[in-house]
Amino acid sequence: MRRVIAQLLVAGLLAAACASNSPSPLPSGTAQATQAPTQPADFEIEAAQFVNPGGCGDVFILATRADGNAAITVEWSGAASEAWANEAFNETQQLPHPDITVSVVEGSGLGSYFCNDIRMPGQGVTSTVEATSGTVDLEVRPNREDFEPSGQADLRLTDITFRLALGNGEVWHLDELVIENVSVGWFAG
Repeated sequence: MRRVIAQLLVAGLLAAACASNSPSPLPSGTAQATQAPTQPADFEIEAAQFVNPGGCGDVFILATRADGNAAITVEWSGAASEAWANEAFNETQQLPHPDITVSVVEGSGLGSYFCNDIRMPGQGVTSTVEATSGTVDLEVRPNREDFEPSGQADLRLTDITFRLALGNGEVWHLDELVIENVSVGWFAG
């Protein structure tokens, strides 16, 4: 059952998701991740499945699966404003970091759920697992022809680990995800 639930969370994304009938690591609602020593991953998340990128805010970047039922999200607080004030923002940070949150999100209609102030029936997040380690590279270029603090962003996630605190403490791993040239710095509403 554990691997069946994981398959629903990121169906088609995790290499071994269908192999077992053991207990579920994710009850309904939000699962919190915990810091853990490096160990082999129980699941490998396939970045190629996250084909629909987007962005908004100061800075929020996402990539959803084609079916919109799973997403990788990244929030880096204040990056677009800093890019606007300093002509650019280009940083690399290690997780955990107080200004950065990287998550795997399960839900429905996620492609139009984030960066949108209008919600449709049936849309929403059903679970979130935050990353515990890895490298986040972000570059934001301000767009002076638009309103402050809009810009274009490039993101690279490398060696990202998610460790579930609930269930048996499963470890998920994302080798690399690159998202380029997404609009940020604008706010829904």
